[in-house]
Amino acid sequence: MSEVDVLAVDVGASTIKFATFSRAGAALSGRVRRSTPYPCTPARLIEVLARRIDSARPQRCGVGFPGEVANGRVVNGANLARPGGATSPVDPELAAMWRGFDLQAAITSATSTPTIVLNDASMAALGCARGTGVELVITLGTGCGMALVKSGRLVAVRDVGDEILVGSETYDALLGERGRAANPERWQSHVVTTIDELAKEFSADVIHLAGGNARRLSPLVFGDLHPRVFIERDDPALIGAWRAVHNS
Repeated sequence: MSEVDVLAVDVGASTIKFATFSRAGAALSGRVRRSTPYPCTPARLIEVLARRIDSARPQRCGVGFPGEVANGRVVNGANLARPGGATSPVDPELAAMWRGFDLQAAITSATSTPTIVLNDASMAALGCARGTGVELVITLGTGCGMALVKSGRLVAVRDVGDEILVGSETYDALLGERGRAANPERWQSHVVTTIDELAKEFSADVIHLAGGNARRLSPLVFGDLHPRVFIERDDPALIGAWRAVHNS
């Protein structure tokens, strides 16, 4: 039997990260990265994941997906429906291929490895939550994701990425990489303001910021904002994938 209990996978719009864990949650390998393939059809993503699963030979697999997911089925895969990568427009045909696709069942069937698939923000939330009070997790990367944890348990919340934030611009457009690259100061201002508003909306006790662009922020930019903001420096989605498998 393989010593690898869980292969943790964090699928991003630009990069896929992998890590292996023992049954006790100890990391068995360093994080492995590879570029997300484009155009990224469901079949192509499964092919990439199947190769890694075949190599690692885990007992189980946990996958974080960059889009809305319900019971392992993709509700909205727009972040992978851009044929030229994260900065290209959404292709309607590719988006339709992802919409309603049972990714969890497909990976399990293709690899004979029991698999859990959750939204990537939910995986990150499981990885960084302390387990007490109301914890709001915001992921800042190619787009913007949100998850909520109450007393250590995930609570369903809306997917904010496509919601209008200011004028006609969405959370993804203003708080994601496109907004940051276009105007870093404006991006930072929107991040601070949005976090303050979401903290009040959900009566959060703690805010966790995760994702690659969270690390570009200093805690000082939040001043006396209540609740306290923690900027996660590791990859909590990978730890969250191990926890998701063991909580299922």
